Amino acid sequence: MQAYVAGKLGISQNAYSKIELGQTNFTVKRLYEIVNILESNVLYFLQ
Repeated sequence: MQAYVAGKLGISQNAYSKIELGQTNFTVKRLYEIVNILESNVLYFLQ
């Protein structure tokens, strides 16, 4: 799943893994990109 999302975002799997682990900061825009890729709700990620 990480490879899929990373590919859609145009970043490496390692970079996406760091986002998931909270090891890197990301923008609100990036959050919405991830939410759209996963077909989820942004509120789920903000809990």
